Amino acid sequence: MKFLRFFIIGLALFFTACDFEYSEVNEVDIEVHLPFNKYVSSGTLFYGYNSEKDSSNFKSIYCTDSKIIVKSSLKSIFIFYPEKFYKPAGAFFSEIEDCGNGKFSISLKYKNGFLAEIFSDLKYEKIENLNIEKLCGLIEEKSENPWLLDSQKLKQDLYLKKVNSFSLYKRKLYSISISNLTGTWHSSYFNGESFRDISGITKFYVPKGFSSFYNFEEEKELSIFLESEDKFEYMVY
Repeated sequence: MKFLRFFIIGLALFFTACDFEYSEVNEVDIEVHLPFNKYVSSGTLFYGYNSEKDSSNFKSIYCTDSKIIVKSSLKSIFIFYPEKFYKPAGAFFSEIEDCGNGKFSISLKYKNGFLAEIFSDLKYEKIENLNIEKLCGLIEEKSENPWLLDSQKLKQDLYLKKVNSFSLYKRKLYSISISNLTGTWHSSYFNGESFRDISGITKFYVPKGFSSFYNFEEEKELSIFLESEDKFEYMVY
């Protein structure tokens, strides 16, 4: 009888463990709302998460509708890359809304694309207990354009689970002037800065590295690479 009791307990533990493993990879239908507007009407949606057990389970789908339904885990990160020009929009597992009756939904925002990209490179275990709402608030306090923050510093602190206000380091901006550009040039971040020519000179404020701007009236893109404070290259195409 003792053997039978231990056998039954062992069998119950086995099935309990199986149920736990299944719940980790269980997928549900999630209605995804994409931030389409007069400039964005298509693009690619990436969704999924990295974990200690599976580091390559992201899926992608090309979207031409602002609302789609995908089958994904409730641990997922969502990143939408517009087909042209703009930086991505994003959303996090903590924002998935339970609508009842087994239905779930989530809405992507451009202001969350910066953090969603960082999260997609980290294991879920590194961010599952993070106060994401508080972190998003800190990001907005530090910079209206999150892409001006140092992503490597934040990613490192998230990995070490030592995130604080000092993790959000805004990169230094440099003033550069380019002649013979006309019209208004918009930042690649949807809610970002725009710069307009004055008397044939357009002044930009950019960090080191690559920055992109777009002129919707002329349908032209401007790419700037700032190597140092007084050395930069640019291309219009």
